[in-house]
Amino acid sequence: MTWPSRGSLLAYGYDRESTNYTRNALERLFQYRGRDPHVKEVSIVAHSMNNWLAL
Repeated sequence: MTWPSRGSLLAYGYDRESTNYTRNALERLFQYRGRDPHVKEVSIVAHSMNNWLAL
């Protein structure tokens, strides 16, 4: 999962808000995949700002 990032240490607030905006799309993705009987497991690997999103 990605989100629009400014790619700057000084833009942390912008990146955090962009991550918050992405949260709803990620939730919809999990709901969609959760209804697929072929999906048995989902693994999440989160690094950097993705940790904020994963929590």
